[in-house]
Formats: sequence, C-alpha cells, structure tokens
Amino acid sequence: MNSVEIKVCNEWLNLETGKYECPLCRKQYSKMGISSHIWRAHGDGNKFVSNKSGKTNSTWMKGKTYSEIYGDRSNDIKKKLSDSHVGEKSWWYGKQHTDETKLLIAISTIKRTKGSFGRQGFYKGIKCDSSWELAFVMYNLDHNIEFKRNEEYFEYFDVNGKKHLYFPDFVLSDGTYVEIKGYMHDGAKHKLNEFSKAHKLMILGANEIQIYLMYVKNMYGKDFVKYYEPL
Repeated sequence: MNSVEIKVCNEWLNLETGKYECPLCRKQYSKMGISSHIWRAHGDGNKFVSNKSGKTNSTWMKGKTYSEIYGDRSNDIKKKLSDSHVGEKSWWYGKQHTDETKLLIAISTIKRTKGSFGRQGFYKGIKCDSSWELAFVMYNLDHNIEFKRNEEYFEYFDVNGKKHLYFPDFVLSDGTYVEIKGYMHDGAKHKLNEFSKAHKLMILGANEIQIYLMYVKNMYGKDFVKYYEPL
C-alpha cells in the first residue's frame, strides 16, 4: 500500500485545529501528512526495511549518532545537510500568526496536552484522558446519569492578569461542569475559583473520585482500563 493510495476523508478534518485526525490513533497531521502517517504507522510502511539489520528504519536508527549510522561518511553527510540550508530562510520568516490562528493553536495545545500523563482512550465513544475519567464515565453510564464530554472553552485571567483558556472535563445535563483533578497546584486553584464564580462546577479530587473507582473496580476489576476501545 502506497501512501498516495490512501484517500484522505474530509470527515477526518478537525475544524478547530484545521488538521486531519488519524481515525486509528487520533494524532493530527496536515492533509499531506495524514496519508504518510497512516502508511508508516498503521500500514505497510511500518514493515519497510532498508538496512542490513533487518529492523525497520525507525527502530534501527533510534538514539544513534551520525557516526554510528553512516560511519566514515558521517562528516560529509553533515556538511552537505548544513550547506544545503545556507542563505535560506523559512517561508514563515518575518510573518506573525493572526489572533484567530493564535486562538486555534491554543485550543489545539490544551486539548493535546490535557491529561497527557494519564491512561487515555475511548469508552463507548467517549474520550477519557485518565483512568479516573474512565471511572467517572463508566459509573455515569451504568447509572443512567446524563452527561457529555465538554467541548467548550472559557477564558480566564491568572494572578498576573494574563489570559488563558480553560476546558472543563465534562458537563452534566443540568449545566454543571465537572473537573477531575488529581493534583491541585496554585494556578489550578485560581483557575477553578474564577470559573466557579460564573458557572456551576463540581471538582472531583482524590477523595471525591473514590466512589467512582470503588464501583468500577468491583464491577469490572482493578484493571478496568482494559475496557478502552481498541484503536
């Protein structure tokens, strides 16, 4: 399967970020990059071998220096790469993002990094950024509690007056927003305090989440994250 044979589906386009989202692993790329990603990460490109080690290029080259890879030719190759960029300037040189683009970048960054240290996945079509969020979702679905993943962002100002964006995790049917928070640093406290002045907010910390965790562990076992949908 060649990357050019992969038909890019318009349904993969994320209107907020302007990028195409891989339907298999949810990573985002440009229109030109998405087909190459699918071929390399999920298709025949993942099996491509072009060296004597018998391993794929990414595995074989990972963590190695030019000298380890190219031997005596390493200095020549580094010089050619360096010379090829002399006098060139990026197409972006001297340009600036518009305010609209800055906002889209901020939204994309928050969504991409939010909960990045947790065990992420989808459960019955609902995205969860951690095992705690998964427990919350499983509990609510089993108890017919109406909720949905929050897609709205809100602006707030930190103690220094700098504007930031905030995405609560979920929202209940009565309009109450839910934030699942494992660690509460000073910045997070300020953000949630400011938000709760204008909106109903339920914060589930280490103590509050226990009722959800106890339920799912009793019903589904301690390794309940195995119920994430396969990518």
